Amino acid sequence: MVINSGHTVTTQPNAIISVSINNGGSGYAQNNVLTVLGGGTGGQVTVEAVDINGAITDIRLTNGGTGYTTATGVATSGGSGTGATVNIVASLGKVGNSVTINSGGTLNLENTIGHNFSTIAGQGTLRLTPTSGGSYVFPGGSATGFLSSGGGTVEYSGTTNGDLPPAPTSYNNIRFSNSAGSTASYPNVDLTLAGNLTVDGGGTVSNPDNRNITVGGDFNISGGSTYNAGNGTLSIGGNFTGSGSYTFNANGATMPITGRLTNTGTFNANTSTITISGADGGGSNYSFANTGTFNAGTGTVIFSGGSAQTLGGSFTTFNNLTINKSSNNLTLAGTTDQQVNGTLTLTNGNIITGSNALILGSTSTVAGGGNSSYVEGNIGGIYTTTNALRIYPFGSGGLYRRIGVRGNTSTGTATLQGSLINASAYSVTSALSGLTNVSTIRYYQFQNSGQALTVTQIENFRGNTDDNIGSFASNNTLRIGTAVSDASPVWTGRTLLSVPNTTTLPIDISTQPFSQSVAASGSGSIFYATLASTLLSDNPLPVELISFAITAVDEGVKLKWETASEVENAGFILSRSRFRDGGFEELASYRTHEALVGKGTSATGGKYEWLDKSKLLPGETYYYKLEDVDFNGVIHTVEVKEFTMPKEYSLSQNYPNPFNRAR
Repeated sequence: MVINSGHTVTTQPNAIISVSINNGGSGYAQNNVLTVLGGGTGGQVTVEAVDINGAITDIRLTNGGTGYTTATGVATSGGSGTGATVNIVASLGKVGNSVTINSGGTLNLENTIGHNFSTIAGQGTLRLTPTSGGSYVFPGGSATGFLSSGGGTVEYSGTTNGDLPPAPTSYNNIRFSNSAGSTASYPNVDLTLAGNLTVDGGGTVSNPDNRNITVGGDFNISGGSTYNAGNGTLSIGGNFTGSGSYTFNANGATMPITGRLTNTGTFNANTSTITISGADGGGSNYSFANTGTFNAGTGTVIFSGGSAQTLGGSFTTFNNLTINKSSNNLTLAGTTDQQVNGTLTLTNGNIITGSNALILGSTSTVAGGGNSSYVEGNIGGIYTTTNALRIYPFGSGGLYRRIGVRGNTSTGTATLQGSLINASAYSVTSALSGLTNVSTIRYYQFQNSGQALTVTQIENFRGNTDDNIGSFASNNTLRIGTAVSDASPVWTGRTLLSVPNTTTLPIDISTQPFSQSVAASGSGSIFYATLASTLLSDNPLPVELISFAITAVDEGVKLKWETASEVENAGFILSRSRFRDGGFEELASYRTHEALVGKGTSATGGKYEWLDKSKLLPGETYYYKLEDVDFNGVIHTVEVKEFTMPKEYSLSQNYPNPFNRAR
């Protein structure tokens, strides 16, 4: 049968026709219309084996009388075109055989009802539009295979509002292609999708009854569409991917996302809880990538799972941000800072900022935090005219190193951005006021921007075992030193709020209130804080190391070190490993070698050396760890030094790596 453009095939009641249509076939051009009229009163027309191949986009089966039309074995296939579409514009009534919608094909039931297919199969698309009564009606018959994993797509389309049917409740894929000005509403039942959910028609999808929607694959939204998640659970087994413009209203939903979240439109978090478990996807495929508008509302975003994750894209302000990972960390990727205005909760896993910064807003708080969860890198705190405390939850080397800075501006806001510097505080200045010494291990550095700031107190300064704090039940000479980067910076001792017991570490210490001005920019705009002491005999750093040098000699490897001062130092322990972070074996100890016995308390320190006669391999790298032990038996790591055995060396070739203090 050859059907020319615009022609109609008219059949008689009880007639049977068989049609096979191929794209580009003789006498049939793309976009032609095939109309099969039904029978008269009580009549029946059977259309058998309608096989449409290719991009023939308007095939119409219609019912012209009061009888009914039966389509037997309707099949659509993509062929070399974009896929065929069969448009059904009247009820087909009872059908005895299956309807197969092949991949790339579409069976469009429009707003017709009363269909009773025996079975629906295939991987194509079944398209529905709302009836005049405002309902989407799913055809009768069995669609188990079509709706199961690996099956087809049910497309809810149209230009008017429509309520989805209460059945089916399980799908493979769903696509909402309803146009702008129309709303497709979920039924009052929970829905489960084995595959993807796509919203791309420009209309609205709503969940008025707050039902749970489970998507096994990806959630895709684009085309100016709007999605209202409701207050149920929207579970996404793949990625949340936005493209172009759209509006996603999370409402009060609970949203676990196994994959990544990519936002290019408007994402309103509202009061939702969004949990992201997806790993970094490489390039700009961050675990959380926002290049659109993210309105935080009062919602919470949680980074979870065991994969290394990234947060990047545009500058994004979160309300609550939680890190709760079973392993690995969250990295601030790209070149953009990120901000938290609500609560930053640190449960497990670290935030690595790199060259970026995590900014804590003027009303933010920090919950949790510890050796298993901290921020490694740069943290900014925003201050206003209200005297308020900003907690900086720093950490490094597996230890929590929190510090709190209280302060205020006289007008406007200031951002005090800080970092932890693992170096001697004497590198800032050797000038001391009310102190005899400051830490040679680490200090905090804060750069101010915005308005001038007055720092009024240091609170919750965490002291750890590797800070070399002297062990005393009443450590009444321990101090916190502060300084600013003016023309002549001076470390000023700040008296503690209470006398700490430093026999058990870690401890958190706070200063008495004070006042120190930090300029808005230029000279005096950098603020520093460090551990310090007022008495040499109560030095919070038992051994002040001047140098630690390694020499390759004929007999082996010679280690030499010199201290500037010692406080209650029982002696030293030397260990060696092939790895920097572990596997150290003790070589010598003050307990068995007199040369390693310390000076006790000495203002002038001492000189020490040891010869390692082990047969080390030429060209191989080793690590030597120098530790000191105080009178209370507490072991402090002084330094770990890398040394590579030379393949050839002359007598007493020296490989120095001094640890100098700039007095």
